Amino acid sequence: MPGDERRAGTGVSEFRYGAEMEKEVAEFLRIRGWSVMMSPGSRGSYDLAATRRRSVWLVQVKATRKPVTFVEKLGTAEREALIGAADAKGATPVLALVAKGWIFFLSARSWRHLHP
Repeated sequence: MPGDERRAGTGVSEFRYGAEMEKEVAEFLRIRGWSVMMSPGSRGSYDLAATRRRSVWLVQVKATRKPVTFVEKLGTAEREALIGAADAKGATPVLALVAKGWIFFLSARSWRHLHP
């Protein structure tokens, strides 16, 4: 099944690992006062919609089990779709990079570091 590739020795599919990391990012934001809704099935242009006061973030989560990750995890078409969805909703398009216990939030438009 596509998206269900398993990492050698982990027993956890890439899809399941990604879904777990989306939940981690959602909880990280909730602890910081954000209201978070998870996108059903995580197959759209964003994984999470987060709001706090007047801020609205549409968040695409990219996770790896490696010690580092890169913005290249978000492909050009994915980035354009995220920006388009954010523009349509008056939101900020956000890339959340997750690697070995670290979460980095970047503007998908400018790659500027964002602080939740």
